[in-house]
Amino acid sequence: MPPRLPRASPLLHLRPTIPAPTPTTTRTFIPLPSQQQQFTATRTLLYPPRKLYTLISDIDSYHKFLPYCLDSRVITPQTATTPSLADLRVGFGSYDETFRSEVTCDEREMTVVADGAKGGGGLFEVLVARWKVVDAKRRAEETERSEVTLRIDYRFANPLYGALSSAVIPKVAEVLVEAFERRAEEVLGKGRVGV
Repeated sequence: MPPRLPRASPLLHLRPTIPAPTPTTTRTFIPLPSQQQQFTATRTLLYPPRKLYTLISDIDSYHKFLPYCLDSRVITPQTATTPSLADLRVGFGSYDETFRSEVTCDEREMTVVADGAKGGGGLFEVLVARWKVVDAKRRAEETERSEVTLRIDYRFANPLYGALSSAVIPKVAEVLVEAFERRAEEVLGKGRVGV
């Protein structure tokens, strides 16, 4: 009789199994835009371009007529070689933030450009507002007429904010231009032509 081998324990025959990794597909519930966005609003108003430019370049008065602007003040005036610095305090709901902006006013071109994300660390990576006034009078005998355009370029620091606000943000330019229109009427008298 051949020698008997000891019987192996049933546990020795079991090999530990590690499940093979399964590929997973992820989709976001909300698309997260990370690209810079832009929106624009334009109005034609029955006022001389120079007077409208003067209203737009008066940064210290923004809090008097722009919605959500709680305070506005020029900290350092513009010189021939440097833009001015201005603080705009914006608030709605529980949100309240002050943006230090570099503001460049070009009277010859009738533009006001405010870059509000220079300090970094805030809600926006990019926040640039550009007002432009163009003489829209067609004939010399025609009533004064100007085209006012507000273009806002922005990108939220957190893409989730961009996704959550995507339905609201495009309306902001329209609301701001309408507020400016009311301010022009208040300061300069009635004169709206249309869109």
